[in-house]
Amino acid sequence: MSNEELVNLIQKGTDPASNMEQLYLQNKGLIFAVVKKYRYACQAGNG
Repeated sequence: MSNEELVNLIQKGTDPASNMEQLYLQNKGLIFAVVKKYRYACQAGNG
């Protein structure tokens, strides 16, 4: 199922927990790539 289809189901209230989990699992690689890219930006002002 596409991201768009999952988002539509979540917005309609159709099994949101399960559909959010599926959306996360489908995009896990992208999420971690973005977090990895910017992880040091969060630490820059804390030293």
